[in-house]
Amino acid sequence: MSKFYKPLPEVEELWERYAYNPLTGNLHHRSGGGGIKQDAVAGNVKPDGYRQVSIRKNKRLETFIASRIIWAWYHGRDPGDIEVDHHDRCKLNNRISNLRLATPSQQNANRILPRASGLPRGVFVKGKKYQARIQVNGKRTHLGTFPTPEQASEAYCAAAQYLFGEFALTTT
Repeated sequence: MSKFYKPLPEVEELWERYAYNPLTGNLHHRSGGGGIKQDAVAGNVKPDGYRQVSIRKNKRLETFIASRIIWAWYHGRDPGDIEVDHHDRCKLNNRISNLRLATPSQQNANRILPRASGLPRGVFVKGKKYQARIQVNGKRTHLGTFPTPEQASEAYCAAAQYLFGEFALTTT
């Protein structure tokens, strides 16, 4: 199930408020006022590493993830409830060439998860052997049991490439 995203302001309003620099991936304020300097980079970096931008809508200040605003600014439409993914997984790289739309399953396939076990992604210990598993749309699939973690990892990587294509994260 995808996250709920509140609608962005109309694209014409975004074009009026902001300039986008495709070389840096930053939005800049077109005009100053209210403590904002003209041409200043819009927004601030949240603790989770994403840049957020505050916009006054209907007399309320609302915050939006910058990558969603940039995607809408560039493509001329709100991505709606589809997620905007950073291809290189760098949360602050908002160059349009690095942004793409993704389903929640594709987004999770591209996420780096910490592994306390030290085993590669998708590999788990099963007795004295190694099991390869992959999860798609909340459903876990067993890919096989292997004598080495490298063989189990190869099975996971092949399945991830097949299922997720360009979204597959096939490194440990």
